[in-house]
Amino acid sequence: METWVVYGNGKYDREHFEDDREGMNFCKARSLRSLCAYSSTGKNNLIVYEHGEIVGGKRRTELFAHTEEMFNSILEREIKVARGKRSVKKQV
Repeated sequence: METWVVYGNGKYDREHFEDDREGMNFCKARSLRSLCAYSSTGKNNLIVYEHGEIVGGKRRTELFAHTEEMFNSILEREIKVARGKRSVKKQV
């Protein structure tokens, strides 16, 4: 079982568990202190946890969108910084 714990600042942790129950308990516990947690048991089965509970439906879609926006904004910021450093080096 693969698990991802997403924090509010854009950081995330990825863990692999051989036992599904251990992975689920890890996700439930970590989702209490983070934005959300995802676990995948394979075959397109992705479970979302928030505040220690399994989330489904509309809230699940909202969390997907929110984490995607967060990661995209971080990536855009890093790209801008990299481009800025490159243009400064060319001017010198």
